[in-house]
Amino acid sequence: MIGKEKIFEVLQAALERADGPTELLFLGGRSELTRFSRSQIHQNVGEEDYTVHVKAVEGTRIGVARTNQLSPE
Repeated sequence: MIGKEKIFEVLQAALERADGPTELLFLGGRSELTRFSRSQIHQNVGEEDYTVHVKAVEGTRIGVARTNQLSPE
């Protein structure tokens, strides 16, 4: 699970690179799925995924993007 500090770090790094009005949205979490067959667990999977959505404005133009790559590069 990603912590609050890491979320703020990611969003702050994105805002520092912004050149104008910018909107950031951080979404994500963990989901789990268990499948049963003949009253026994057949498959158990879990996934953790986080996404940053960006909307940037430059003059009269608006650009949108999203990524799940949270590294500083």
